[in-house]
Amino acid sequence: AAGKTADSAPRIYLVDDVPADLELLLAITQFVVPNARSTGMPNGFAALMAIGREPPDLLITDIAMPGFNGFEMIRSMRENSATAQVPIIAVSSYHDDEVQRMFGDIPEGVAFLRKPVTPDTLRTAMAKVRQGETV
Repeated sequence: AAGKTADSAPRIYLVDDVPADLELLLAITQFVVPNARSTGMPNGFAALMAIGREPPDLLITDIAMPGFNGFEMIRSMRENSATAQVPIIAVSSYHDDEVQRMFGDIPEGVAFLRKPVTPDTLRTAMAKVRQGETV
């Protein structure tokens, strides 16, 4: 919103195990939300630790990651009352039917974007998760 101070800038966490993909997500996020305080993380476990310390205003996470994948992280967040309401956008290079076959249904209230993410698709997904819709 206009007139936000640095303290009220949205905190956005981005999670992807592929460094190049994470850098691209960070760049696109900063382009779409210039005042955001964006933090990139290499895996779901690191993200859950950070989320436990300070929940973000938005989480953008890859789904297919080794070890603790994006859906496991999302399920853990949804089971915790302190993080259950955090808006989430899940991204993957897989089609949504492949994601469903490999990981199960996309959790309710989570927007899904297929990579490559663009500023327009991210902007649309962010608007929908803020309104409590899914993509």
